[in-house]
Order: sequence, then structure tokens, then C-alpha cells
Amino acid sequence: MDSLTQLQTKWAEFRAAERTYEAQIRQETIASEKLRGQVLIAGFMMTLAIMLTMWLLFPQFIPVQFNAPLLGISFINWFCFYLIFMTIYEIAMRGVVTYLEQHAPQRLTLFQYLNALEEISLPSIFIIMFAQVIEPLYALLMPPTFLYFLLLIMGILRLNFKISIFTGVAGALQYWALAIWYAQPTDIIPVGNILILPTYYMVKVGLLFTAGVMSGVVALEIKRRMLNTYQSIEERNRVTSMFGQHVSPAVVNKLLSQPTEFTSETRSVCIMFLDIRNFTTFSEDKDPTEVVDYLNHLFSPMIKIINQNHGIINKFLGDGFMAVFGAPLSDNNDSRNAVKAAQEIIALVEQLCQTNQLPPTRIGIGLHTGEAVTGHIGSAERKEYTIIGDVVNLAARIEQLNKQFQAQLLVSEAVKIAIASDLDGNSITPLGDVLVKGRIEPVQIYQLA
Repeated sequence: MDSLTQLQTKWAEFRAAERTYEAQIRQETIASEKLRGQVLIAGFMMTLAIMLTMWLLFPQFIPVQFNAPLLGISFINWFCFYLIFMTIYEIAMRGVVTYLEQHAPQRLTLFQYLNALEEISLPSIFIIMFAQVIEPLYALLMPPTFLYFLLLIMGILRLNFKISIFTGVAGALQYWALAIWYAQPTDIIPVGNILILPTYYMVKVGLLFTAGVMSGVVALEIKRRMLNTYQSIEERNRVTSMFGQHVSPAVVNKLLSQPTEFTSETRSVCIMFLDIRNFTTFSEDKDPTEVVDYLNHLFSPMIKIINQNHGIINKFLGDGFMAVFGAPLSDNNDSRNAVKAAQEIIALVEQLCQTNQLPPTRIGIGLHTGEAVTGHIGSAERKEYTIIGDVVNLAARIEQLNKQFQAQLLVSEAVKIAIASDLDGNSITPLGDVLVKGRIEPVQIYQLA
């Protein structure tokens, strides 16, 4: 019962996913149907070319019986006419598929059943034709019988388990009916010959049915893998839409390998606020396009540095931004990563200014580590990944203190403690207890640059 329940659950999940991606599956089904038609058309034309070549250039290889008249026309002519008819039929069916795709997609499945029945009847018709010019029993053993299996294999491209089963059953029943009709004793084949024993043909019928089941299983497995691919793509799109272009590829890959519902949670994070000094004065006499180009030229390498140090840009604030280290993922070195990123950004700005790639520019960065609530705020139409908590407010206030102390990088005591093992006595300067706007108790501040 447990195995049956698990199977039912998996099937229910499969059907739910199939309904979710019904449009994509239909498109793939139509594309596969057209491909299957192309392959059959190519096969018919190739067979026709081989038959015509042998008939015209190597008539000695054509059995004498193939020249026998059938309704006033030689058998080989009928054979070639039928191949031409099937080629035209498959070309027409491609047009029907295109029409149904555009005007009546709900009828596509019914069309596939009818088309499957017609195609699986092809070897049966060939057997009947052969039976008119050779010993009927031998017609059951001729190469056209292999067409049943080839068509069942091609039916996999319909990506429909039920149609594959239907095709296998139809082929098996047709062959069984022909065997009952033609597998009769004659003067050439007496009673008791193995070729007229029912068991001989029952085995073939069983193989045809089994081939239909197996092709259906393969089609089902292909569809399941397609659904998994669609789900993976949907998951990637969901992550990308939630975190936007400010997420590094590495973070996206980690999120996809560790899927989560992104519910609100409390995390320890390190918050970075960055601001460009005297930006208002700089932009007063500049064209808006120049200002945007300046910001893009400045922010582009900064974003790369943030990403390389396992952080993400959470918000752009005009002439600055807020970055977070430790959410949505953490490597347990969030404060170190934030400090390293800040120092690299400061060095980058100095280099760009020294090489005249930027006008004289000075920035201020504030860092603070603490607990924050992370999660999505908004509605189903628009959500934003947000960091909420006192850690954010204090990091913003610390950044503003850069103006007061003529500094570029200030950190809180929490950050200083987190990176204590990386510091030497000369790399950090304590600025004492500082009253921060909006707080009653003073905050210990340290200068790193």
C-alpha cells in the first residue's frame, strides 16, 4: 500500500506540473509531431527512391512476383503509388497540425489518435498488398512487419503515453487479425508447420503490445524530464525576479541549489551604506546624461566588488547604495567580506581618480553587524527583498558620521569584534563613544580608512 500511495502521489504531482506547463508541453508536442512527420516523409521518399532505382537500373533484383498484375496495374506500381500517397498524406498532416495549433488546439489530441491509427495501419496495408502476389502466409513474414515497430518508436515523439498504448494495441490487433486470416495451411505449407501455429503469432502480437507500452513509458519519461526542465527554468526565473540584477551569478546558483520559499526570517547580517561626497555640488552644473554616465561608470565596478565578496546590492539610493552581506545566503564571514569589499571600493575610487578616469571623487562607507529580519515585502504583483531592523538604521547613521570625522570607512564595535583577528594595532582607530542621531546611548565607532 505504501508503494501504491507513493506512486499515486508522484503521478498526482506529475499531472499537476503537466497542467502548470500545459502551454509549453503543447508547443513541444506540436514541434515533435511536425518532426515525426518530417522523418516519415524522408523515410517514404527514400524507400521510393530505392525502389525506383532498383526497378529502373537493377530489375534483376526485383522479385518476379512484384511485376504481377493487380487490378490491371503491376504490383510494384501500386507499391510506389502508395508510398507517394503516404508522402503526400504526411505533408498534408503537417498542414493540419499547423491549422489546429492556431485555430483548434483542443482537437489536437483527437487528431493524433486518428493519425496514429492511420499510420499504424500502413504495415497492415502493405501485408495485404503483398498477400495478393505472393503466398499470403509469407506476407506475414515480409519486411513490412518491421514497420509496426518503427512506427511505434516514432510515436514516442507524440509525447503521449495513452496514444503510444493505443498505437501498440491497434498494431497488435491488426496483425493478429491478419494472422488469423492468412496463417492457414496450404499445399505448400501443411498442417502442423510452425509458421501456422497460433503461438508463433501470439508472441509477435505480444511483442507489438509490449513495444507500445515501452514507447509510452519512454514518452512519459521524456515528458517528465521536460517538466523538470521547465520547473528548473521557472525556479531560476523566480529567483532572478525576486532578487533582480543586483544578485551575483554565484548567489543565484546557490539559491537554486538550495531552494527555499524565501519566507521572512531573522538573520545575522552586515549592512553597508555607501555615499558619494559632495554629489549635489558636482551634479549642479552637469547635464543629466553626464551624471548618469558618471554614476554608471562608478557603480559598475563597485557592484562587481560587492558580488565577488558574497554581498548583494539591496537598494540604490541616488548617489549611493545599501548592500547586505549574509542574506539571502551567508558564508559565516559576513563582516570580513563587507570590510574587504569596502577597502577594495575605496582603493578602486582612488585608482580611477589618479588615472583621470573619474573626476575627483570621495566616498563614505558605514558598516554595522547585527540581527535583521529579511524577507519579501509587497504584493503578488510586486515584491522586494528587504532587510529590516535597527542594524540597517545604525549602519546608515554610521555612514553619515564620515563627514564629521573626515573619514571614508567607519565601522561599529560589532564589526570591529568580528574582524578582530584580522586587525593590527595601526589599522584601526577608535573614535570613542559617539552620539548618533535617533539614539539615546552613544555608539563606539572605529575608523578603518
